Amino acid sequence: MFPPSQEADLRTDAPAVLVVSTHAWTQVSRLAFRFWKYGCRISALCAPDSELRLAMHVDTCYSFLPWDSLGSLRAAIEQSGAEYLLPGDDLAFALMHKLVVKYPAYKGLVERSVGAERSFDILRNRYRTLAEAERLGIRIARTHPLRCGEDVEGPAAAERFPLVLKRDGSSGGRGVAIVRDAAELRAQYARLRLRPRLTFNLRRLLALDPMAFVESFGMEGSGLCAQEKIEGVPATAMFACWQGRVLGGLQARVLASQGETKPAMVIQLMRDERMERAGALLAESLEISGFFGLDFMLSEVTGDPYLIEVNPRSTQMGHIQTAGHVDLAGLLWAQWTGRPAPEPGDERLGKVVAFYPFVRERFPRNKLLMMARSDIAGDDLLVGNRVLRRQSALVKWLRRKTGWAAFKHLGSARRSPEVHYFKNAGSGY
Repeated sequence: MFPPSQEADLRTDAPAVLVVSTHAWTQVSRLAFRFWKYGCRISALCAPDSELRLAMHVDTCYSFLPWDSLGSLRAAIEQSGAEYLLPGDDLAFALMHKLVVKYPAYKGLVERSVGAERSFDILRNRYRTLAEAERLGIRIARTHPLRCGEDVEGPAAAERFPLVLKRDGSSGGRGVAIVRDAAELRAQYARLRLRPRLTFNLRRLLALDPMAFVESFGMEGSGLCAQEKIEGVPATAMFACWQGRVLGGLQARVLASQGETKPAMVIQLMRDERMERAGALLAESLEISGFFGLDFMLSEVTGDPYLIEVNPRSTQMGHIQTAGHVDLAGLLWAQWTGRPAPEPGDERLGKVVAFYPFVRERFPRNKLLMMARSDIAGDDLLVGNRVLRRQSALVKWLRRKTGWAAFKHLGSARRSPEVHYFKNAGSGY
């Protein structure tokens, strides 16, 4: 539908990129699309309901074997000839970590893609990443590890409520709970530390969901932490890096989200030197390559950013073009290939960006959403979205007749999400 440029057609040294995604997140497909536009050859190891499977810019899609997720990754790497790996979520990053531990021959590929192996254990643990940030002089939200039930009755319970409980290995707001008293702390601690039951995974497997046991794998060695809840406005930053050096970054405050602890729906691009400094310090200390993201809370009292989370993979902003700047995917592509960086974004691009363009259709009278631009600039329309619309009748029939889990997200696409708005002092909203 959108043929690659003539330059991309003639390019014989195009990098082969394998996208690894265990969740059906739209932004992963859009980021892959940006790399494809620059001439990369894209393959994907992904969930059954991922839009990557419907996108024309993906050459080949591979599936996870529920009993051998690591073998699935190895096979996808070998068959695709991947030169770079692109983790789309925390479980995908954890899978790459385990790959290096069990098969050292892949160490070079993984380190070239996401950074130094010595930092993997730190990046997979929320408490350790924040402790490293605090050591570097970055302002963080106070965080305590919860290693056992005694910790729940100790330092965490002594904190002022409300608190935010977070489980390692979770993404997109999953594995996160806000607790407002000691009783709720104990109850949520017990819930979050449970692994999915075998019977639950077997039911998913019988529903032809090959991702049935991957989440259980991701919880191996995972921990819990309790974090003070900073009252204010969420903010996010994403960086493209190479061997600990930041190539470029984006920062934004969140104007609306899918819920108080859920992913952003509408953001306002901004620049904050403190957030930039935090990214540069962590990238250098942990020798990160590829993408990583930082989540902050902007204090409603002082406006200062408090770091609350480090994401060792791409987040929502890697493909976004901004006025006068090259998108992060373009910066990383230029580093990989040694070619000049792509053209910067048009100066007319606005600073308010709406993820999920369908949100504007659902809330046609919302002035905030009407002022926002789509996160895809120019002709970067997601092929998968058009395919989904054309196949909606067929998909509904398949879901009704077979109950395939692979199509579950398409049936829910028409439901309006929860919208949580944040007050932004001085931003005009």
